[in-house]
Amino acid sequence: MKLADGSFLINPEDKPWLPLGEPGNFMKILHIDEADRQVVFLQRFAKNTTHPKHTHHCTAVAFTLRGEWAYDGTPFPLGAVAFEPYGSTHTPMTLDDNDADVLVILTSRDERFITAHISETEDVELDMAMFKSLAAMTPEEAAALQKQNAGSPEAA
Repeated sequence: MKLADGSFLINPEDKPWLPLGEPGNFMKILHIDEADRQVVFLQRFAKNTTHPKHTHHCTAVAFTLRGEWAYDGTPFPLGAVAFEPYGSTHTPMTLDDNDADVLVILTSRDERFITAHISETEDVELDMAMFKSLAAMTPEEAAALQKQNAGSPEAA
Protein backbone atom coordinates (compact mmCIF):
# COMPACT_ATOMS: atom_id res chain seq x y z
CA MET A 1 0.00 0.00 0.00
CA LYS A 2 1.44 3.38 -1.03
CA LEU A 3 1.18 6.20 1.52
CA ALA A 4 0.61 9.90 0.79
CA ASP A 5 4.27 10.84 1.38
CA GLY A 6 5.59 8.22 -1.09
CA SER A 7 6.32 5.62 1.59
CA PHE A 8 4.67 2.26 1.30
CA LEU A 9 3.68 -0.68 3.43
CA ILE A 10 4.55 -4.24 2.43
CA ASN A 11 2.48 -7.04 3.91
CA PRO A 12 4.64 -10.19 3.77
CA GLU A 13 1.46 -12.29 3.84
CA ASP A 14 0.72 -11.00 0.31
CA LYS A 15 3.97 -12.53 -1.04
CA PRO A 16 4.56 -16.25 -1.65
CA TRP A 17 7.37 -18.35 -0.20
CA LEU A 18 9.43 -19.60 -3.16
CA PRO A 19 11.39 -22.85 -2.81
CA LEU A 20 15.15 -22.30 -2.82
CA GLY A 21 17.76 -25.06 -2.83
CA GLU A 22 17.39 -27.91 -0.38
CA PRO A 23 13.89 -28.92 0.85
CA GLY A 24 12.52 -26.59 3.52
CA ASN A 25 14.51 -23.54 2.33
CA PHE A 26 12.52 -20.63 0.93
CA MET A 27 12.76 -17.01 -0.21
CA LYS A 28 9.98 -14.42 -0.06
CA ILE A 29 10.78 -11.39 -2.22
CA LEU A 30 9.23 -8.36 -0.53
CA HIS A 31 10.45 -5.44 -2.63
CA ILE A 32 12.54 -4.67 -5.70
CA ASP A 33 13.65 -1.09 -6.36
CA GLU A 34 15.31 -0.86 -9.76
CA ALA A 35 16.13 2.86 -9.44
CA ASP A 36 18.02 2.42 -6.16
CA ARG A 37 19.26 -1.09 -7.11
CA GLN A 38 17.85 -2.68 -4.00
CA VAL A 39 16.19 -6.01 -3.24
CA VAL A 40 14.51 -6.88 0.06
CA PHE A 41 13.54 -10.45 0.90
CA LEU A 42 12.92 -12.93 3.68
CA GLN A 43 15.11 -16.04 3.73
CA ARG A 44 13.91 -19.18 5.49
CA PHE A 45 16.68 -21.64 6.39
CA ALA A 46 15.64 -25.22 7.15
CA LYS A 47 17.35 -27.21 9.91
CA ASN A 48 20.89 -28.46 9.27
CA THR A 49 21.23 -27.24 5.67
CA THR A 50 24.05 -25.61 3.76
CA HIS A 51 23.43 -23.15 0.94
CA PRO A 52 25.89 -22.62 -1.90
CA LYS A 53 28.94 -20.50 -1.22
CA HIS A 54 28.36 -17.08 -2.74
CA THR A 55 30.16 -13.83 -3.52
CA HIS A 56 28.57 -10.40 -3.05
CA HIS A 57 28.60 -7.73 -5.77
CA CYS A 58 26.54 -5.61 -3.39
CA THR A 59 26.25 -4.85 0.27
CA ALA A 60 23.86 -6.97 2.28
CA VAL A 61 22.33 -6.45 5.67
CA ALA A 62 20.83 -9.61 7.18
CA PHE A 63 18.76 -9.40 10.38
CA THR A 64 17.94 -12.64 12.21
CA LEU A 65 14.20 -12.59 12.92
CA ARG A 66 13.88 -16.15 14.25
CA GLY A 67 16.25 -18.97 15.10
CA GLU A 68 19.97 -19.10 14.38
CA TRP A 69 21.99 -19.43 11.17
CA ALA A 70 25.70 -19.14 10.38
CA TYR A 71 28.33 -18.15 7.84
CA ASP A 72 31.10 -20.72 7.63
CA GLY A 73 30.33 -21.81 11.19
CA THR A 74 30.09 -18.31 12.76
CA PRO A 75 26.60 -18.11 14.31
CA PHE A 76 24.07 -15.29 13.92
CA PRO A 77 21.52 -15.81 16.73
CA LEU A 78 18.10 -14.21 17.10
CA GLY A 79 18.45 -10.40 16.80
CA ALA A 80 21.93 -10.48 15.24
CA VAL A 81 22.70 -8.27 12.25
CA ALA A 82 25.20 -9.38 9.62
CA PHE A 83 26.73 -6.70 7.37
CA GLU A 84 28.18 -8.25 4.25
CA PRO A 85 30.36 -5.93 2.13
CA TYR A 86 31.10 -5.92 -1.60
CA GLY A 87 33.43 -8.76 -2.49
CA SER A 88 32.71 -10.90 0.58
CA THR A 89 32.42 -14.64 0.00
CA HIS A 90 30.87 -17.07 2.45
CA THR A 91 28.63 -20.12 2.87
CA PRO A 92 25.32 -19.73 4.74
CA MET A 93 24.14 -22.67 6.82
CA THR A 94 22.21 -23.83 9.83
CA LEU A 95 23.89 -25.98 12.48
CA ASP A 96 22.98 -27.97 15.57
CA ASP A 97 19.35 -28.58 14.55
CA ASN A 98 18.66 -24.83 14.20
CA ASP A 99 16.50 -23.17 11.57
CA ALA A 100 16.04 -19.44 10.95
CA ASP A 101 14.14 -16.63 9.26
CA VAL A 102 16.29 -13.71 8.11
CA LEU A 103 15.36 -10.31 6.63
CA VAL A 104 17.89 -9.43 3.89
CA ILE A 105 18.45 -6.07 2.19
CA LEU A 106 20.76 -6.06 -0.84
CA THR A 107 22.01 -2.77 -2.31
CA SER A 108 24.12 -2.83 -5.47
CA ARG A 109 26.16 -0.36 -7.52
CA ASP A 110 24.89 -1.93 -10.74
CA GLU A 111 22.57 -4.76 -11.82
CA ARG A 112 24.63 -7.51 -10.11
CA PHE A 113 23.97 -8.73 -6.59
CA ILE A 114 25.30 -12.23 -5.87
CA THR A 115 27.18 -15.00 -7.65
CA ALA A 116 26.18 -18.36 -6.19
CA HIS A 117 28.94 -20.94 -6.60
CA ILE A 118 26.79 -24.03 -7.16
CA SER A 119 29.76 -26.30 -7.86
CA GLU A 120 33.41 -25.98 -8.83
CA THR A 121 32.31 -25.54 -12.45
CA GLU A 122 28.92 -23.80 -12.15
CA ASP A 123 28.03 -20.30 -11.00
CA VAL A 124 24.56 -18.75 -10.99
CA GLU A 125 24.16 -14.97 -11.17
CA LEU A 126 21.47 -13.47 -8.96
CA ASP A 127 21.14 -10.12 -10.68
CA MET A 128 18.27 -7.65 -10.97
CA ALA A 129 16.73 -9.57 -13.88
CA MET A 130 16.82 -12.84 -11.93
CA PHE A 131 15.20 -11.30 -8.84
CA LYS A 132 12.50 -9.68 -11.00
CA SER A 133 11.85 -13.01 -12.71
CA LEU A 134 11.62 -14.84 -9.37
CA ALA A 135 9.31 -12.18 -7.91
CA ALA A 136 6.85 -12.78 -10.75
CA MET A 137 6.74 -16.57 -10.19
CA THR A 138 4.36 -18.72 -8.25
CA PRO A 139 5.87 -21.27 -5.85
CA GLU A 140 5.02 -23.98 -8.39
CA GLU A 141 6.83 -22.13 -11.20
CA ALA A 142 9.88 -21.58 -8.99
CA ALA A 143 9.93 -25.28 -8.04
CA ALA A 144 9.65 -26.29 -11.72
CA LEU A 145 12.50 -23.94 -12.66
CA GLN A 146 14.66 -25.33 -9.86
CA LYS A 147 13.86 -28.91 -10.93
CA GLN A 148 14.64 -28.03 -14.58
CA ASN A 149 17.97 -26.46 -13.63
CA ALA A 150 18.85 -29.46 -11.46
CA GLY A 151 18.35 -31.69 -14.50
CA SER A 152 20.38 -29.54 -16.89
CA PRO A 153 23.85 -30.68 -18.00
CA GLU A 154 25.37 -27.60 -16.31
CA ALA A 155 23.88 -28.59 -12.96
CA ALA A 156 25.30 -32.09 -13.03
